[in-house]
Amino acid sequence: MARLDGSTLEDLYGRYVSQGVPVLLWATIGMEEPVVSQTFTIQGTGEAFDWVYPMHCLLWVGEAGDSWLFHDPLAGEAVAYSKSQVERAYRGLGCQAVALVLRGMSSWESSRFSVFFLRAILTPPLSASDCPRWPGRL
Repeated sequence: MARLDGSTLEDLYGRYVSQGVPVLLWATIGMEEPVVSQTFTIQGTGEAFDWVYPMHCLLWVGEAGDSWLFHDPLAGEAVAYSKSQVERAYRGLGCQAVALVLRGMSSWESSRFSVFFLRAILTPPLSASDCPRWPGRL
């Protein structure tokens, strides 16, 4: 797994997505304008931490003209969002991204496994009883 925090979207696309390796990207729901909803103080350090709303995580899988394509657990597969909206949402969440790159596998094998694995962790269970710690939507 590669933590790619701080990378530009263009770099992530060139190094991973365009090579068939999907990237888990932190942005906002529907690429809405990121808003600081609350500021917390971290115990022990006194450091301020801003909670950004509406935080969301998506699987970036491609490009279509002036849009990036995502498997979005709230909106469906291959959802297109304009590149400018994605840039704003990605920056608003601190430019956080992760790619699952497997050594010893071809890029095709690695990308297929990455899609399977990342889609599995992004897809909510069918009901709360399927995952007792999951407080999300049913």
